[in-house]
Amino acid sequence: MTPRAATIAPDMTGNLGSWLVLLATITFAVALYFAYPSDLGVKVGAMTLVAAVSTAVVRFDITHPYVWFGGALLLYSVSGPLLVHLGIHPYAIWGGWEIASLDFNGAMNLQFLGFVVALLAIGPARRPLHTAATAAELQPFFHGAFVICILGLLMGMVSVYEIVYQGFTERTQYAISGGALSRFSFGFNILATALGVYTAKQLNENRISMAAACALFTVVAGILVIGAIGQRHFLFRTGIILVFAYHLFHRPLSMRMLFLIVLTALVAGSVLSGYKMALLVEQAGLNPDLGFLDKLQESIALRNPSLLLDPVWLRYIKLGIAAALGTEAMTPGNNMAMMLSRVPHDLPYFAGATVPTDIARAVLPGFLVANLLDSTGALYNELVFPENTAQGGGVGFSIIGYGYIHFGIAGVVATMALVGVAMRLIYTFASRSALGILFFMGFVPVGVYIARNDLTAPLSQGLKHVLLPLILMLVVSTLLGHRGPAADRRAGIDRRAEPAVLARHLERERRRAAERRNNPTRRRGKRTGATDRATP
Repeated sequence: MTPRAATIAPDMTGNLGSWLVLLATITFAVALYFAYPSDLGVKVGAMTLVAAVSTAVVRFDITHPYVWFGGALLLYSVSGPLLVHLGIHPYAIWGGWEIASLDFNGAMNLQFLGFVVALLAIGPARRPLHTAATAAELQPFFHGAFVICILGLLMGMVSVYEIVYQGFTERTQYAISGGALSRFSFGFNILATALGVYTAKQLNENRISMAAACALFTVVAGILVIGAIGQRHFLFRTGIILVFAYHLFHRPLSMRMLFLIVLTALVAGSVLSGYKMALLVEQAGLNPDLGFLDKLQESIALRNPSLLLDPVWLRYIKLGIAAALGTEAMTPGNNMAMMLSRVPHDLPYFAGATVPTDIARAVLPGFLVANLLDSTGALYNELVFPENTAQGGGVGFSIIGYGYIHFGIAGVVATMALVGVAMRLIYTFASRSALGILFFMGFVPVGVYIARNDLTAPLSQGLKHVLLPLILMLVVSTLLGHRGPAADRRAGIDRRAEPAVLARHLERERRRAAERRNNPTRRRGKRTGATDRATP
């Protein structure tokens, strides 16, 4: 990795000041929860405050789980309650229950509890990921990345061909068809991981044009996949991975650039979500001649007539919020409110009965677990949304609800503590080895989506769609003769010298960090004595 990329000063311990600020903010937020027990707006604001302060104490370092995991968990937790609070929730009925009758206040209480537990389990300590591995350690993965890219692309194309050939126009149609080839869509996840590693290789070797070509391929392929089968996941997943590849292997993103990326993603997601809502109005045959914004307004006003009483400027702000949060972002909050309203009143606690199935489905190939019971999330959907599941659909789940539906409040604490510890271990592992940092880069989008799943999805994707492709890269590299003692001799690599070289590199970066703190006006680009690689 290039030393110029290592501009983030390592903070290996998470200093006492960070802990004190974080704990003080959490205490203040808890006080707000007790002072306003029925005000959803205050609760959403208090949880947002904790999330904002947690990102500040890690200096807005996007590699820290507080930023990418905590930010996503906040978004998925508050979206449903916020839409209810503003009176713009796009659904009147959820799982056969009126939205207004669901316990969103209780949902916010438990989601805040789970959020805080996860933050405390992760801790504010920062790790120097930019210096995690030498170029020699990364090369075996780099040499095998292109082959795995081709493999993932072929698998994904097979699934797209099957879906298009069968004439399916909706995701639920091919979900219930049981077609064997359509199940190869996970190839796009493997492609995302491999494409991230291949892009990291180009950036590490300063081949910016090739890295840009990878990004262009991602955009074009993502749009084609959306047009063919309506799946946005590949585009967003690969986009996140490429952003982290740029940040880790070329140069850290500035706050301005990061803001533009997040804003672009939010706008793109809002437009796609708003289009989906407007399409519902068009399909219902209501005022087909209306424009996009008018159809969106009609969609929300059908279920929330009070929207039309707001001033025009406020109405459009609410429509923007509804478009941004009114699809998959709101489902964890909705499901959490549903669980609190029904469990254990008319649905019993699962009491861990499906946990062995969750683990088996995560670690074993699909054909070996076809006859097992459903996972926790699938069983919840079958019980609460039988019509959706009968048509091959579903409404997601909630990682915080996963703990609650098994063991109540104690389950929430245990589950989120486990998730937080897992995030911390992955982050720490990323600072110590080439495999660790590449696994981290591929796992970030999985971690972003944890909030709307049970434990099966992140565990399965982490093992099968991130770790397995990385191992296959090593296998391919070995078969091609790019790995092993003979390859090291050809490349002139002496691995016995690497620990000392890396230690010297880390010491240089620590000195530079100290110089920047003592002289904040010094331009980052004007450095002396820097080498272009961390290898001999």
